[in-house]
Amino acid sequence: MERHATGSFLNFDIKSPADKLLIYLTFYINLALKRLEGCRTLAEGTKAIINLGLEKVPVPGESGFPFPGLFALPQSQKEAGII
Repeated sequence: MERHATGSFLNFDIKSPADKLLIYLTFYINLALKRLEGCRTLAEGTKAIINLGLEKVPVPGESGFPFPGLFALPQSQKEAGII
């Protein structure tokens, strides 16, 4: 694993499902931090994070999913809801 000067990873070997989860969580945390950038008060920040949590998140196989091919496609609508 090689690190960039900013602390981010240039290369990351995916060895287990936990590694895939780490990638997705890192992406989601980055998204949350970007939403908080313009917030000037705690109330604004709280609202931004709550709204992020209420948004429909694309699942594997849907357009807009940030990591096509990284996760297996859901086998049913029920499974897609769990993801």
